[in-house]
Amino acid sequence: MNHMSASKESRATGVLLVAGAALFWSSGGLLFRSIRGAEDWTIAFWRAVFMVAALLLVLAVMERGRVWSAFMRAGWRGLASGLCFGIMMTGFMLALARTSVANTMMLMAAAPFFAALLAWAVLGERPRAAVWLTMIAAIAGIALMVATDLRPGALLGNLFALAIALAAAANIVVLRGAREINMIPAIVIGGVFSGLISLPLADHVGMGGVNLLLIFLLGVVQLGVGAILYIFGARHLPAAETTLIALLESVLAPLWVWLLLRETPTPYGLAGGALVLAALVALTLTAGRRRAESRAVPAAE
Repeated sequence: MNHMSASKESRATGVLLVAGAALFWSSGGLLFRSIRGAEDWTIAFWRAVFMVAALLLVLAVMERGRVWSAFMRAGWRGLASGLCFGIMMTGFMLALARTSVANTMMLMAAAPFFAALLAWAVLGERPRAAVWLTMIAAIAGIALMVATDLRPGALLGNLFALAIALAAAANIVVLRGAREINMIPAIVIGGVFSGLISLPLADHVGMGGVNLLLIFLLGVVQLGVGAILYIFGARHLPAAETTLIALLESVLAPLWVWLLLRETPTPYGLAGGALVLAALVALTLTAGRRRAESRAVPAAE
C-alpha cells in the first residue's frame, strides 16, 4: 500500500470514528429526558461511576491486567487530557444550571476555532481555507438552530460553556500529540474528576432500577464508548477537523428527541441542522478531491 492510499484510509477511519463518537454522545439528551425523579447531580455522579468502572475493566482486558502501567505510560498527557475530559463532562451541567441551552450550544460551537488556533501554534497544523469556511458555516447553522432562545445575561453560565469549548480544544491538541499511547486512562481520570465534583451535590434520591439502567447507558454507552471512539479518531485527523465533526452531536441530539419523544424542532432548527451537515459533507468531499488531485500529480523522480 502506497503512502497516499494509507493516508486516505487513515483519514476515512478518523472521520468514521469521530462521527461515531458524535452519534453516541448525541443520545445523551434522549436518555437524560427518559430519567424520572432523579436529581441532575445524582445522575452526573452515577454516570461517572458506571463509566469509570466499565473503562477500568476494558483497560484490564486490553493491558492484560497491567492497568497501573497504562496510567504511567499515559503520563502527563493522560492527566492533562483527563482534566479536560472532566471539565467537558461536568461543565455542561454547570452551564445549563446558569444559562440557556442556546447560549451553551453557541459558545461550545467555538471549540473548532480554538482548536485550530491552538493546533496551529503548538503542532504546526495550519488549517486549510475550506476548514475555516466550514467552521463559519457550522457556527451559522448552530446559530440558526438556537436563534429563538438566545438571550443576554447569565454571565457565569456563559463562562462555563466557554470553558467547555476551551477544554475541548486543549484536549484534542493533547490527544494529537499522543497518537501512539493508549489514552483510555485519560477518560478514566476525567470520570473520576467528574464524580468527585458531583458527589457533594448528589442526593441519590430516585435511584430505582429503571433509572439505574438508563444512567448505566449514559455512563458506559453514551459517554464511555463515545469518548473511546473520539480519542482513537483524533489520531487520524487534524485538530480543527476533529472538533468540527464532533459538532454532529449538536445536530443529531435534537433529531433523536424529535423522532422518539415527539419534541418537534423549529424551522430554524431544521435549517440550521441542514446547514451544519451540508458544511461537513462539503469539507469531506473537498478533502477527497484534493487527495485525488495530489495522486494525479506525478511524483518527482
